[in-house]
Amino acid sequence: FEDGRDVYAQLLGDGKPGYVMGDMPHPIAAIQRVKEAGGVTVVAHPRQIRVHGRGAYRAFFQDLRDAGLGGIEVAHPSHKERDRRLFQQLADELGLVASAGSDFHGDHKPTIALGSGDGTIRVPYETWERLRARRSGAGA
Repeated sequence: FEDGRDVYAQLLGDGKPGYVMGDMPHPIAAIQRVKEAGGVTVVAHPRQIRVHGRGAYRAFFQDLRDAGLGGIEVAHPSHKERDRRLFQQLADELGLVASAGSDFHGDHKPTIALGSGDGTIRVPYETWERLRARRSGAGA
């Protein structure tokens, strides 16, 4: 194998010979646990969720919002501009915080920089403030 990505692609990814499904809590249970601990939740990498179409995404996020979800990762290096628009619109419609992630993983992803990702990631301080307000129960 050339590197860890090759191992994952050939052996460990979904449907590969070495893939083992881990125990995962239901998203609503995870949201409730984080809230109980005084935290706030944001769905990361929403493009990877296995739902199709705007309506399915909206229903998914609405259910999670009703359970206490705080935000959606809108800007991510893997998101195309249309993905970012969709997730921004859904965050706005559902009253969720539009967040971002650089997807920094150290040397594993050398083209991704801490805090700015591929250079297209900008997170205003207001995002932090809005997430903190969610955590404290002060609203959006």
